[in-house]
Amino acid sequence: NEYKSYLSNMDELENGKKSGKTQSVEDIINKIADKPTCFLLILFTGAMALSAVGCYDAYMIAFAGIMPEYYCKTQTCSDARAKYAADKELDVKEVICKENLVEGVDYWFDTNRTTLVLDFGLYCQQGKLNLLSSYYFLGGAIGLFVGMYAFDVVGRRRSCIVGSLINLMATFLGLFCNSYGFMVGIRIIQGFGQFTSYASCYIWVLEFVPAKYRNYYNSWSMLIWATGYPGLVLISYLIKDWHYIHLAACLIFVLAYIPLFLLPNSPRYLISVGKIDEAKKVLEKYASVLGQDLDLSEVTVTSSDIDSNESAVNLSFKEKIQAFWTHKALMIETLVLFWGWFVACLLFYGLNFGWKSFGDTPYVNYLYAGMGETLAYLIMIAVTRYLGRRFGMIFCYAGACICFLIGMADWTWTDVWSLERLISIVAIVLISCAFALIFLYSGELAPTTHRGAIFSSSSLCARGAGFLGPFVSDISKNRRIRLAVCAALAGTAAILFFLQPETRGRPIPGKAEDVTRRREEQNLNSCTKVAKPMVG
Repeated sequence: NEYKSYLSNMDELENGKKSGKTQSVEDIINKIADKPTCFLLILFTGAMALSAVGCYDAYMIAFAGIMPEYYCKTQTCSDARAKYAADKELDVKEVICKENLVEGVDYWFDTNRTTLVLDFGLYCQQGKLNLLSSYYFLGGAIGLFVGMYAFDVVGRRRSCIVGSLINLMATFLGLFCNSYGFMVGIRIIQGFGQFTSYASCYIWVLEFVPAKYRNYYNSWSMLIWATGYPGLVLISYLIKDWHYIHLAACLIFVLAYIPLFLLPNSPRYLISVGKIDEAKKVLEKYASVLGQDLDLSEVTVTSSDIDSNESAVNLSFKEKIQAFWTHKALMIETLVLFWGWFVACLLFYGLNFGWKSFGDTPYVNYLYAGMGETLAYLIMIAVTRYLGRRFGMIFCYAGACICFLIGMADWTWTDVWSLERLISIVAIVLISCAFALIFLYSGELAPTTHRGAIFSSSSLCARGAGFLGPFVSDISKNRRIRLAVCAALAGTAAILFFLQPETRGRPIPGKAEDVTRRREEQNLNSCTKVAKPMVG
């Protein structure tokens, strides 16, 4: 039956060509959602509400594992603490770990809340505590590896819903967690579910968004992520038992997942798998809820206005992989994306997990992080509007590189504030902007037939970086070496993005051949040539 449907769709495509009644899904969506409405805002907000779920998942461990303060009871403890406080290379928190002091005799913990640091004996094992953050990204890497196949074959919608339910189940298990090994399992499953659901949902919803609003959609989805910071801070401040923080998060997750069951499959995806009739029904329904009449019964709908979708329909997974070798343009652009994702994620999470060293409580520090990211996502709108996607990425990476180099200078004016600290805040704004923009850029660079595979494999590189992120501050005790490494990473990313094409205001490619044609149009036949900037 599927083969008969495929033949029928190919006949329809040929007849449409002959009659001239052929439209691309890009053109249809651009006409349907030509003007912004409150309904569109509500629709996309509801669909991307799970973006905030990712913020809860990523940083939940920072509040469940708050490092408690200790107070000395003996002179031995007080003297050791004073010695450590006088040496800038030492951390006073390490006194009780390195001086063989006894809890209850030499010192006592003052905390009005439970913390897995004490429950699992991790106070003197900071590495194991950091690993709980890293295991989340390990699970995400596994989920995205599966997504390389699932997003394009199983579908965006199904992958998203299944991933969301897996994440919900794992978070609920946190209510019953009583050991470090149990928490490791929870973090891996959380990462698997969340990254599977978020990546597939981002592609799924993006394919409903008209070209001129994709920049705003991307910024809006990232702003929704940033709302997770104050939400997580609030429930963590009010709830004193870290087990119940997981329960409260589950209730929020349920509300975020409800809209996923209401949104239909992406028409772009349906066309890419040969379900053209179903795609037409989705487009007609989309027009109907926006108050428009649309009849596509006599129209042939194609995946792209660059070319027909004959060779794009029903590609096997093997054929999609072979296309990377056949079409070198697709391979070059994807490899550059891999490095861009890796750098953006490594620096994004490396700097964000470093907020705990800001010198205040985690509640204040993560509110700072949320405000910084909110500013970055608002700046991103202007950056992409005036510089485009390609030069926007170059601007963010190059700016971060310069910040890290400036931060090497010695200038400290208080115990907390220094030039390095100030410059790091500017850098995290630029890296957050790059981190957000690369989501949009990847969705527009990749053809519909490969979007799921490219998006998930790029995110897979980012999850590897996320695993390393919590350890960025441990690269070296010499701060100049740390900053030099960060500057080198950002600088190479900025240079490599000169090889990429501009996608702003251009149709999303339907298949690999369209990627090659796009590079030809921008004089990028050779990876050593530079694309002409787009005006307007």
